[in-house]
Amino acid sequence: MAVFSLIYGLLAVPGIGTLFAALAVIFGHVGLWKCKSTPAHPQPMRGRRAAQIGLLLGYLSLAATPLLYLAGGIYGWDKKDELFQMYDQQFLEQRMDRSYDSAARLYLACETFAPNNYDQYPATWNQLIGRYLTSNDLRRLLKSSHPGGQTESFRMIRHERPIPLELLESTIVIQEIAPPNVPEVIVVYADGNAGLIDNPALDDSEKM
Repeated sequence: MAVFSLIYGLLAVPGIGTLFAALAVIFGHVGLWKCKSTPAHPQPMRGRRAAQIGLLLGYLSLAATPLLYLAGGIYGWDKKDELFQMYDQQFLEQRMDRSYDSAARLYLACETFAPNNYDQYPATWNQLIGRYLTSNDLRRLLKSSHPGGQTESFRMIRHERPIPLELLESTIVIQEIAPPNVPEVIVVYADGNAGLIDNPALDDSEKM
């Protein structure tokens, strides 16, 4: 028992070894009790020191665990705003990645549509259904990845075609529509590259 108490005491890491700490205390007390001298065994049994060390380690771990949790809670409370901001930024980046993917696929569908339709983009998104995108794919691509966003979160920007080569990289053909709390929206240029611009909804919300 004394040896078990010592082993569990060594495993009783404060904060995560509470069970080991409790076992170290239990086996430690049992070990000390068995190590006591009795009329039948006038000489104390060996292992008393191991039981004492196991008991000490177990009690220290049990005492330190709530203090560690308390300190961690205080630290976490102080850092809560910073943590929330970090999580919000991470989720925003994930949503933007989905929007980038949707914008790229919509652009590809429009570019595939144009050669078969007098080099013109479709007048509405629904014209892409069938040959270029399934209705389910189109609905999924158009749905906003941002909370509170619209079911049709991209719009085609009307432009004259063919586009001069020198204007390909500056002519926007597709633009994202996002809620005012999203600072930037995705745009796709005529050359196929995507970028970010300030969200026009920010200005509209400030005017209201």
